[in-house]
Amino acid sequence: GEANTLEEIRKIKRDLQNNGFKNAFIVPFYNEVRMDLQEATGEVSLKINGDLYELGGIKINIYDEDTIFITTLLSKSDGHFSFLGLRPGNYSAVLDQTQLDYLNMASDSDSFQFTIGNDSDGDLAKQIKFILHPKASNSN
Repeated sequence: GEANTLEEIRKIKRDLQNNGFKNAFIVPFYNEVRMDLQEATGEVSLKINGDLYELGGIKINIYDEDTIFITTLLSKSDGHFSFLGLRPGNYSAVLDQTQLDYLNMASDSDSFQFTIGNDSDGDLAKQIKFILHPKASNSN
């Protein structure tokens, strides 16, 4: 498909994935020249009593392999987040610890290492997933 905005592109990708093309990916072009940029996607959930709930408004910081800050993402109301614009390489997605402390939440893993591949498939080893849970209360 062809689109002019990132939201249009994401809708096309979702439509393809919902119709059985689970490995659909975005190949960005600018002035008919292919750009070597890929998309990282993920989701944030809240686990309470064994049940998972989609969690919006959570900050995820993206760093390159030299721990240079790239951007901050915010999970949407359905828990999903994405960023189109990463060059091939190794990255880290890191939860914002200040926000987690403020919300009195914790995660089993505060960071997720991932790789953007050199090929047109935009290889991402697996989708970035963070599962949060309320911190244990210290009742005396």
